[in-house]
Amino acid sequence: MKLLLHTDQVHGIYSLSEIDFMEEPVSILPSQEHRLLIVVSGNFRLDLGEEPLTAIEEQCFYIRPGGNIVLTRQDHEPFAVYMFSFHVIKVQASSVWFDTIPAFDGSTLRSDRSYSSVHTIIQDMTRQRPYINKAESNAYQPMFHMLMLSLSEQNTKAHSLENTRDAVKRTLIYLQEHYAEKIKVQELSDISGVSLWQYNELFRSLTDKTPIEYLTEIRLNRAKELLLQTEETIESIAHQVGFNDHYYFVRRFRQKTGLPPREYAAMYKQSDRDKDILFRDSTGRLLELPKDKSRIVYLDRNTTSDLMALDLFPVGSPKSLLGQFIDTAPMQNTTEISFPPSLRRSES
Repeated sequence: MKLLLHTDQVHGIYSLSEIDFMEEPVSILPSQEHRLLIVVSGNFRLDLGEEPLTAIEEQCFYIRPGGNIVLTRQDHEPFAVYMFSFHVIKVQASSVWFDTIPAFDGSTLRSDRSYSSVHTIIQDMTRQRPYINKAESNAYQPMFHMLMLSLSEQNTKAHSLENTRDAVKRTLIYLQEHYAEKIKVQELSDISGVSLWQYNELFRSLTDKTPIEYLTEIRLNRAKELLLQTEETIESIAHQVGFNDHYYFVRRFRQKTGLPPREYAAMYKQSDRDKDILFRDSTGRLLELPKDKSRIVYLDRNTTSDLMALDLFPVGSPKSLLGQFIDTAPMQNTTEISFPPSLRRSES
């Protein structure tokens, strides 16, 4: 006889006890069982006794024993979610016991699309089965155990929260640089290396917007600049900022500003003729410069050339900046002001 394996390690077995399917708002009482929520479709608000979360399609949530669960609708949208109730059975040598220690560190679980086994197992377990009888339950135990092992592996390998936040922040820069391109949220998730549902949650926590809302806002803001700076058609501007359908662009623009693009351009161009000049400086900032050039106070050492190119010379400037002007003759009427500037001296 050859001894192939001997271990006194503690082994965990996940024993599935119930599967519930929910499509309506519900408040679920605490239980001594562990529970796993898997969102099949739609989105809803999920309150686990901490800060409410927005649950989205294909997201996984873990609820430790004794935890409350409250599901409420998000913007009256329908949703569908499975709840798996289970025990964690620990085995060591001849000892067996139920373990109520949390199976995961957090509530929101990582389950990347690259781990296709998770989604395959869920589909196999739940496809067209609104009710699973007792006779079938034994067949589901091995599949559920595989599901939990897969989730455990993924969440053990998950990046720290700080790293994932930084990864999501990098996609904000990507959106600002590539807003005119066709961009899907899954692509942003792939770029960041963060799972889709974790990416959406972190993105909202950073911007208070969904990725699509954030991208749309970038596009509309750029469209406003083009409307005021060019004479291009609405169709051309819509295409330049990433809208393939200019009718959809007009609708979203009106939602954002309260005006259709042509009226917005006409109103603000008239305003500009009466008041200010829009100008993008060498750092990329869009500035409003007054028509009356006699009351400019200059504070920015980085855009001296921009000011001179417009033939504008300030009435006031900090002493440290006066030397930035190569030709000092036009600066004879410029008054030195303190820095930070004194409002009283700037107005005098």
